[in-house]
Amino acid sequence: MCVRHLAFVLLIWFPAVLHAQKAEQPCLAPQLHGGDFIPKRETYPHEKQLIYTCDEGYKPTAEGWWATSTCENGQWSPKPQCIDEKSCLPPTIPNGYYIGNSHGWYAEHRVITVKCDDGYELNGQSERIRCINGTWPSLPVCESKSVRSADLQEINKSKIPKQYLTGVSSLNLAGSPTSSGSNGGGSEHPFATIDKCGDIPVVPNGDVVQTGLRSLKYQCVNYYKLEGPDIVVCYRDGTWSQVPTCKAAFCSVDTNVYPQLKSVGVKYIKDGESERLECEDLWLTDHFSQAQCTDGRVKLSRCKCHFQSFIKSERKQNLLSKCLMQHYIRCCRSTKREIQIFFDK
Repeated sequence: MCVRHLAFVLLIWFPAVLHAQKAEQPCLAPQLHGGDFIPKRETYPHEKQLIYTCDEGYKPTAEGWWATSTCENGQWSPKPQCIDEKSCLPPTIPNGYYIGNSHGWYAEHRVITVKCDDGYELNGQSERIRCINGTWPSLPVCESKSVRSADLQEINKSKIPKQYLTGVSSLNLAGSPTSSGSNGGGSEHPFATIDKCGDIPVVPNGDVVQTGLRSLKYQCVNYYKLEGPDIVVCYRDGTWSQVPTCKAAFCSVDTNVYPQLKSVGVKYIKDGESERLECEDLWLTDHFSQAQCTDGRVKLSRCKCHFQSFIKSERKQNLLSKCLMQHYIRCCRSTKREIQIFFDK
């Protein structure tokens, strides 16, 4: 009985030992053409990592000027390679795919065809891309069909005048704009994703408040008015549509330069609005100047007395009774000294 159990244990244990030994096979030093590596050894144990670089005119099959490779059961992964610097590494296509190359890289002028996953489609660019001088000049973008339609609707509903949309004759809400041209139009829209246009346009005193796949929405800061379209789109040629400007829509009143006003610094008034500014304490009653802002120019009224502001204390209420009974108009227009003389009589 015991012999039978021992045989069963050995039957399980021996394959495990053999597998463990097989899984830990060392690696021979790699054959690397056009480059060098460290550390230098004849063999490398399992899971040992080496670093390699390439000679001038070559590059590793990884981003950067150096790369790593790890010994895995007698094989280097990934295989150390130095390729022509004009060759291209495999591109990354989010939500898309292409037929890969078994070498892990593509020679210059090699063309690959990109396809999109289900529910995604190309944004009007060609599905075929070519490796040129070590890079893929323009990678196609696979966009969600629903997002693409919504983004085009946003452009369609924006305030962009037709003259700002170069080459566009119409945009329909189905998300299939048509472009104008000598051939009478086509099915491809002239817009591209915003990353194709480089840096986002800067609008002084304005901010981007909404970012779409192909468009940006701008808004001016307080006291400034937007002039031009609030939506800016990216064209397929890498240019932006007309960018708006933010024009000052306020007046500033520096109370320090007006001797009749109380000095409280600079006051800002929105265009088309007015504000009451307090005058110097030269009268018994409170006096104010009305500042009106129109098209960036401010107009100040003379300092006037205001009935409600006069009633502030019991002393002033008593004085007001005398003013009302005698000469309220004179009370409002006279200085404190004149009023004191008036009542001392």
